Amino acid sequence: MRFIAYPLIILQILEFIYDSEGKLWDVAFFFIWIGFYFVMSRARRLQHDNENFYIIRGSDERVVPFTSIVSIKKSSTKVNGSRYWKLIYLDEFKTENKCRFFSDFNKEFHNSVKAVNPDVVIWTHPHFNH
Repeated sequence: MRFIAYPLIILQILEFIYDSEGKLWDVAFFFIWIGFYFVMSRARRLQHDNENFYIIRGSDERVVPFTSIVSIKKSSTKVNGSRYWKLIYLDEFKTENKCRFFSDFNKEFHNSVKAVNPDVVIWTHPHFNH
């Protein structure tokens, strides 16, 4: 999505340069597109394979092995009618970290984590323990 902003920002700059009136709306749209690009470039992407969970933010990638995941819990809070998940994991310094996300890979992801790490606690109900 962030690559959509490149041509739009360029077109907005060209329109601003060649428009002699210098409309206020051109400046406003320019800053809106810059803000859109900034937000999209910092967006977090989550992926997983059969052994690791990946948290990707821009060019920075954090690899979380399934063996370091402590628990996966469905939240009791709803946003737009769906709940988000809380993943708690230990980093290389044994510090507990949390990652909150909406997921489309619930069952597949849970089965993959459980296969590698049988000690993980997966709470699929927001109010009752596993």
